[in-house]
Amino acid sequence: MSVNLYKTLFLFTDSFPYHTREVYIETEILYLSKHFKKIYIFPINVSGVARPVPDNVEIINIHQSVANERVKYFFKSFFLTLKIYLDLKNKKVARSGFKKNMLLTYNAFLYVKAIENFIEEKKIIN
Repeated sequence: MSVNLYKTLFLFTDSFPYHTREVYIETEILYLSKHFKKIYIFPINVSGVARPVPDNVEIINIHQSVANERVKYFFKSFFLTLKIYLDLKNKKVARSGFKKNMLLTYNAFLYVKAIENFIEEKKIIN
């Protein structure tokens, strides 16, 4: 019986295949690896020894790429968060958590850019 393979799967995890969380992915990755030519896993928390994964699964640690972009994206995230804050202030909407929201925006910029760079370097998407 032949299986129709899809090209590529990007899997964003908290820590899988590291640590003991997200154990359900251990079973799922075996199934998914049979249906995709290539799977890239992007764990946010990377430390310790990775659990084994099938041969067509690659674990991507983008933290170094993120570290290289920190200063550049700090300013973009700060000004975007400031704009949102001021828009909310003008509309008299609850605007608590400016620092937290700025940090979340900042991290989002960093990780999005790191993933974009990875995809461009690997020439995954034309």
